Amino acid sequence: MSIEPTGGRPTAHDIPAEPEHPMMLLGDMVAGDAALMARCMIEELLQVGLSPAELAAMTRDPNYQGLYHARRTLGDRSMDALLARTCARIGAHHHHTVEHGGDVQSATLTISASRPAGA
Repeated sequence: MSIEPTGGRPTAHDIPAEPEHPMMLLGDMVAGDAALMARCMIEELLQVGLSPAELAAMTRDPNYQGLYHARRTLGDRSMDALLARTCARIGAHHHHTVEHGGDVQSATLTISASRPAGA
C-alpha cells in the first residue's frame, strides 16, 4: 500500500536520519475518517483514566497534535458532540493506587458511565 505525501511534502521515509537525533519521532498525515480516528483516541484515553474534562482541554492544546487537529478538522460543535457521545458510551475509569511496604491491601476499581435518557 502506498500513501502519497500530502501537498507535495516529503514523507518520513524520504527524510534521512540525523545522527544528532537518532530517536526523533516523525509523523505524517494520511487520508482517513477524522471522526473515527478521534473516537478511537478518546476511547483509549478514557480507558487509561483521563477524565472527559482533561480530554476536552487536550483537544484545545496544540501540544496534543492528534486531538487538536481532530478538533480543527471536525469543528468545535462536532468535536464536543463526539466527546459527549464517546464519554457516555465508554464511561470513565477511576483508580487509585497505593504502594505499601507491609501487608497486601485490597484494591477498588470504580467504573461509571452516564446512562442515556430514558434507559
